[in-house]
Amino acid sequence: MAVFLALLGFALLLGVRLYYWQVQRHDWLAQQAHNEHFRDETIPARRGAIYDVNGSVLATNEAVDSVYAARKQIDDPAKAAQVLSPLIDMPADDIEKRIRSEDNPNLQFVRLKAWVTPDVSQRIRASGLGGIFLEPTTRRTYPQNGLAAHLLGYVNDDSEGQYGLEEFYNEALSGTAGHLRAETDVAGRPINFSTPPESSPAKNGADLVTSIDAALQYIAERELTAAVKQHKASGGTIIIMDPHTGAIMALANVPSFDPNNYAASDPSGFLDAAISKQYEPGSTFKIITMSIGLAENAVTPTTAINDPGYLSLAGIRITNWDGKGHSPESATQVLQYSSNVGAATIGWKVGADKYYPHIKDYGFGSRTGVDLAGELPGQVLFPGETNWTPSNLVTNSFGQGIAVTPLQLTTAVAAVANGGLLVKPHVVREIRGQDGTQDIGTTEVRRVLEPQVAATLTKMLVDSAKIGEAQFAVVPGFNVAAKTGTAQVASPTGGYADGKFIASLMGFAPADDPKFVMLVKIDEPQDVPFGSEVAAPVWREIAKQLFVHFKIEPTDPVALAKSAVTPTPVPAANAPSASSRAPVETKPTVKATAPKPTPARSSR
Repeated sequence: MAVFLALLGFALLLGVRLYYWQVQRHDWLAQQAHNEHFRDETIPARRGAIYDVNGSVLATNEAVDSVYAARKQIDDPAKAAQVLSPLIDMPADDIEKRIRSEDNPNLQFVRLKAWVTPDVSQRIRASGLGGIFLEPTTRRTYPQNGLAAHLLGYVNDDSEGQYGLEEFYNEALSGTAGHLRAETDVAGRPINFSTPPESSPAKNGADLVTSIDAALQYIAERELTAAVKQHKASGGTIIIMDPHTGAIMALANVPSFDPNNYAASDPSGFLDAAISKQYEPGSTFKIITMSIGLAENAVTPTTAINDPGYLSLAGIRITNWDGKGHSPESATQVLQYSSNVGAATIGWKVGADKYYPHIKDYGFGSRTGVDLAGELPGQVLFPGETNWTPSNLVTNSFGQGIAVTPLQLTTAVAAVANGGLLVKPHVVREIRGQDGTQDIGTTEVRRVLEPQVAATLTKMLVDSAKIGEAQFAVVPGFNVAAKTGTAQVASPTGGYADGKFIASLMGFAPADDPKFVMLVKIDEPQDVPFGSEVAAPVWREIAKQLFVHFKIEPTDPVALAKSAVTPTPVPAANAPSASSRAPVETKPTVKATAPKPTPARSSR
């Protein structure tokens, strides 16, 4: 009886356990069996490559491995960490902490290193560590290292594009992952005579063909780096654009970064200053004011303007940058002398009701729509908005109290070079996907000037540059339309920072048939602040190389020949020497109302 009862109790216990596993846990066991015999996984898509205009590779992918740990298969996490530490260049304590993952005990797999080289992969395999495995993947690589870093951006460890083209076109570049589901044998191979495999192939990302010319990009970066170093500046920007199509051929910023090693770069260098930082343009903005004066018939090139060197208007008093008057001066000489009084007189004569619609037409105060991530709209106070006063019209006329991005200004002046037609700037020319090629053509935004007005202004810029402040940008033998700028730096608390200036030169050439429009901007030079001495020589040096690159013939071969043996001319008699200059071209005698920079975006 005792034996019978013992067997009966054992049978009842066995029945309860069988009921538990076969009935209560049936679904779980079935799922486990399914997981062992069926393969269900995502097939990654290849990220598209990025090319320059001539087919040079700017961004592509290389085959690498990622290192993972199967936590429950590792008997001794400390030992595994010690072996892996020198191989994946990570402290052993950090590796052990990831393997143990005490905060998430249910985690089965943990990634230890995103990408390792083939050599490291081989050494990890040779170590024979149980529970450590390698997953084939790809890593974004930039064969030309830091070239065009701000235009390209980079791809992070999660394969997400950050900044530049990588972020803006992330969806197109990423493609669409595929899927595979099939019954497998014990080795994980699909059993073709069983349930037919279900799969959807990955759709690889599209390739981008850009308007970037690697040769011009190299020239721009080299000359900008040299200028920043020479003048001990805090940074700078150069933009070279086709004024007829809006295609950006080169865009350089200092400081920059290496997209191949972005984790070790200073994050402050990631921001593309050409589109994500705004500044007061200073005297380069007189190009815009003069165009408005001509368009509204307020002036002609020969209109006489009273310029005693100072002007009291709208409750403020302004002076010319050199404190001197030039009466009588023509409208062309306003550009030549970079006269604040002259520009303010023209803006005031046009009037706010007519002046600001032109500002809006040029695109100031709104984004250009360029295909790069992180663009700011600039800042303009328009009549009727809070804090706008007539004094804003006065100071805006010579480039103060208005904030623009370098690309906004370049795009606006490109409209002058393009006969008055504003076009949308862009970097990508073609998107080559599996479904075909999409051409990105020229996008005409609007007409901002009549062709004859643009032609008149171009001649004024050429004539004024030959003997004015922009003469050091002129390449002998070629007609160059250019204007200098020396602007004060707006303070985050309002007003202007003491002793900080931005030197720039905005221009296009050849003036009669422009092949490029270019902005050279040097931030906070420490030796001299003037655009004529800091930015103009850089502009000229790059322009010389652009003329050769585009095979542009000189309009005056004799002048070109003479320049090869003649020293660079000294400033004209009416251009003051550096020692006699006032601190800044656009400096008024009162503190103008300047828009405050946007801290959240500028510190991104």
